[in-house]
Amino acid sequence: MIITSIIKQKSNSERYNIYIDEEYKFSIDIDLLYELKLEENMTIDIEQLQEAIKRADTKKAFNMCIAILARASKTEYEIKKKLLEKKYSEEVINEIIHKLKQLDYINDDKYIDAWIRSKSGAATLNKKIIYNKLIQKGIDRSLIQEKIENNAVGDGAIDEYSSAYKLAEKKYKSFKGNNEEIRNKLLTFLYNKGFEKDICYRVVRDIITGE
Repeated sequence: MIITSIIKQKSNSERYNIYIDEEYKFSIDIDLLYELKLEENMTIDIEQLQEAIKRADTKKAFNMCIAILARASKTEYEIKKKLLEKKYSEEVINEIIHKLKQLDYINDDKYIDAWIRSKSGAATLNKKIIYNKLIQKGIDRSLIQEKIENNAVGDGAIDEYSSAYKLAEKKYKSFKGNNEEIRNKLLTFLYNKGFEKDICYRVVRDIITGE
């Protein structure tokens, strides 16, 4: 088999598309291109070349992931997204994800706990916000729901009442009108923030009565 074309990718200047016998076969990193001394019109063993590319891509991809995780924890979805952006093959991505999970470098279950702990002081924290934020990070819906339903996140750090009370207490002073009008305004305010109805009613009752 003969390399008929080596073309730089438009989306990634550090990777090249390799054409064998006028047909696209795979892409290759620029460093490996030079390392293997690949040139147009070169006769190659396609299986050996593909294996060499896979080994090199896997090593580079793994090192990239380690560097990313050294800066901040990531979900499985976020790591996959980074790898896809770099145009790594599905085979390489699956191998990297498997290895990272084996080493416990990515763990969505633990990620939820850590994320909740980091946000536990936020005044707007509630179950709806937690769910929506973690969904955006690509975490499995059933895992998030299980954690929330069991209140098994952040060592019980979901305290909607305290969060809602802090918000309502600040907002209460800015509302004008009689108690009934203020009550309705506070209920609407808290509900629009994503707090559950029973929490909203408890908080507003306690704020209005001064408990």
